[in-house]
Amino acid sequence: FHGHNDLGMATANTITALETGAHSASVTVNGLGERAGNAALEEVIMALKISGNNENGIHTARIMELCERVAVASKHPIPDNKPVTGKSAFLHESGIHCRALLNNRHTYEPFSADLVGRSVQEFVIGKHSGTASIKHILEKKGYIIDQSLALLLLQQLREFSNQKKGSCSVDDLMMLYKKVKMHEQSGT
Repeated sequence: FHGHNDLGMATANTITALETGAHSASVTVNGLGERAGNAALEEVIMALKISGNNENGIHTARIMELCERVAVASKHPIPDNKPVTGKSAFLHESGIHCRALLNNRHTYEPFSADLVGRSVQEFVIGKHSGTASIKHILEKKGYIIDQSLALLLLQQLREFSNQKKGSCSVDDLMMLYKKVKMHEQSGT
């Protein structure tokens, strides 16, 4: 089977072809190919792996390294939103997503980042964050806060993120935390 990605369905069509009798499939690293490209090797491998339909002996922990090498050699950087290998594939900001991920990473991640040679990502901190992720990040820094302080901090974080017109760093969150704590201690 040889599928092009003209309609964004090359990986799905390749999986379907393999599951319905195709003996082989053409794939390319990073989906490189004519027009919109071909089925991406890394997407097909991971889709087969997590579906449980194919244990092919491929060392998936080397996928990221391979895709990065091909990106450099081809002068086609990996798009941030690329499935499996894109910079944003394992980033989460939404409060509801982060809360669920704290309980079970598989809620919004069909496989762990380390399975494809990536490091586990912390949460993006910004205007869509929720109190669970703020509490989690601060706890990792050694600060335990209650829900009322988390809500106050979340309000400050959202205002700061809107002013910044983007996400915030852990240092930004710590600065806001210290500002809120000083304000709270002064009683004003």
